[in-house]
Amino acid sequence: YEIIYVSLFQACIFNFNEKMLEFHAIDITREIPQHFLYLSVTSSQVDETEIRSKYPAELANRLIDTKNAIESFSTTNNNSFAISIRHENYITKQKNADATIIKVDPDASDSIEIIKESKDPSQTFNLLARECEERIRVELDKKGISLPDGKSFNKSHFVKFVKYFNLKNKAEYCYPFTKTTNTTFCYSINTVRFILDRIQEDPSIILKIKEKQKNEM
Repeated sequence: YEIIYVSLFQACIFNFNEKMLEFHAIDITREIPQHFLYLSVTSSQVDETEIRSKYPAELANRLIDTKNAIESFSTTNNNSFAISIRHENYITKQKNADATIIKVDPDASDSIEIIKESKDPSQTFNLLARECEERIRVELDKKGISLPDGKSFNKSHFVKFVKYFNLKNKAEYCYPFTKTTNTTFCYSINTVRFILDRIQEDPSIILKIKEKQKNEM
């Protein structure tokens, strides 16, 4: 059941945080680290065949019907109703606070194999640039963070961040969808989190980016 209902529970947590800020000016993320507000479950999706093999027909049908109903409601409502949270691992050369450090040792007694499986990028990279801009702007307004140039976060800011940090060429942030001769760059939620984190660490970063890009012209 946790796998079926987790998207609803996640939305409830975010809605609670939003209303506490709106009604009482209390930002829950100041009391509870934000990464603790993201729920985690033991599996990423529900396999109907597996459910039918594990449970009696009556229970299996109830689980599957509930899953399908929630998925149907989720597609016709916004993120205030249901939010899907995915936890993904990447092998990358970048080191940061979220990384688990590994190394290749040809003399190791135990071995592993990296398995690459085909995934649908449209499920992960489902945000257009304007949607990223809006999410970042809303979050900054909620937290009362102002940009030093006196403007709300906009398309120009987003483009500067993407270019400065080369996000279009980093697999965890951006995916180019090409149809005929046109290419559309879509972004993952990691892009929103990355830019928000940089601004929260140093709101003046936008001025530094502008200055550096101006000098490079």
